[in-house]
Amino acid sequence: MGHPSQSLQPQSGDFRLVMRQLAGGVSVVTSGSGHDRGGFTATSIISLSVAPPRLLISVDQRSATLPLIRQTGAFSVSFLAADQQHVAEAFSGQTGLVGADRFSIGTWQSLLGKGHELVGALANVTCVVEEMLERHDHVLVIGEVAWSSTGEGRPLVHWQRRFSQIGLHAVPLI
Repeated sequence: MGHPSQSLQPQSGDFRLVMRQLAGGVSVVTSGSGHDRGGFTATSIISLSVAPPRLLISVDQRSATLPLIRQTGAFSVSFLAADQQHVAEAFSGQTGLVGADRFSIGTWQSLLGKGHELVGALANVTCVVEEMLERHDHVLVIGEVAWSSTGEGRPLVHWQRRFSQIGLHAVPLI
């Protein structure tokens, strides 16, 4: 059992430490087309509803992808496999690539003119925006699932600011 918090109202830095304890599947959210496309790495993807199928994503207000989602009214989510850490790094900005240049990492296919499918991902979903809710420093985007596909493999996960994979013995990827 952990130690009780000394503060009833944690500060932003303290809250980041708390959230590092939550392991999450790694996804890449993309939007746009051609040279006017972009995306970001996310662990904040939620299955909001199965009937009807809906996803909820959380997008930082400062994200360069947010205007693309607003403009196209659509977004795609690729659930990354354990061997796709390089894609997660590119879309999180760790490689210095921005915008459409991030799509040079991995093999991508255009979907419905508004989304992207990452070849080899565990799953790909393209959504039409149903609703956008501005809350604090993020925008919650509810998407109506228009298309989906699944693959095989083990997931890439993020925990304690590191990428890892799930297996019989979870081993950090280097």
